[in-house]
Amino acid sequence: MAKRAPCPGGVCPDIGTLLSESFEEFTQNIGPYALGGVSRMVVVFPIMLLAIFVFYFILFGLMALMMVGIGLIAAVLPEELAVLGALVMQLLFMAGFLIVMMLFAMGLSGLTAPFNASVLRAVARHQRGDEELGFSAAYSTATKDVIPVVTSIVIITTISLLGACLCYFPALIAAFFLVFAFSFVVFHRLGAIEAIVTSFRHVQRHLTWHVGFFGIYFAILMVAGYVPILGPMFATALFVRAYRNIFGDGEQIVHPN
Repeated sequence: MAKRAPCPGGVCPDIGTLLSESFEEFTQNIGPYALGGVSRMVVVFPIMLLAIFVFYFILFGLMALMMVGIGLIAAVLPEELAVLGALVMQLLFMAGFLIVMMLFAMGLSGLTAPFNASVLRAVARHQRGDEELGFSAAYSTATKDVIPVVTSIVIITTISLLGACLCYFPALIAAFFLVFAFSFVVFHRLGAIEAIVTSFRHVQRHLTWHVGFFGIYFAILMVAGYVPILGPMFATALFVRAYRNIFGDGEQIVHPN
């Protein structure tokens, strides 16, 4: 494939132009992108199935403990106290369920993070013309920077989950300000905390552009879920192109003025 000039970075691209260029490049290379999408699905899907199995195993275990606890309380305590004890057991079950849900989301994001990072790098190499996207996309660089990659996504997921506990809107705010945090770790090898701070500061300085981009990108993600393989890969291609235009392909991050 033809080698392309690297993106110098330093520019928040026009969103309309970004969409147009991403769509044109994606449709011209739909075969490689499809292979990359299949690669991610083949690697990530078994991990998700295993994680769901473990989640329900723990959940049913909690339910069994709750039922046993309620039964013991009913057998030992007077009726008035038994009702209160049953209520306490139900509250403990709800708290346990919430904790298990959070641990499940954090664990799943951590387990799949290296493979998602590998796909991001493969898409960037493809867009630069270094290497055509193929079936190895999801695992070719999965072992690169594993610890910071996993650490960063677990922290980001935790922040988002805490926001979701506050009626979801704070979770959207967190996603908005941390939109490029994971990519800083993947592409420019920043530490987890440094990546989060850098993403937050960049959004603050270019708030108008990020409002437009996040709105479009979020809408595309919602639609992409209904188009298996190709939908998520187009969203990935758009995201990687935006990142490269803003921060460049070099080893050092180029910040827009």
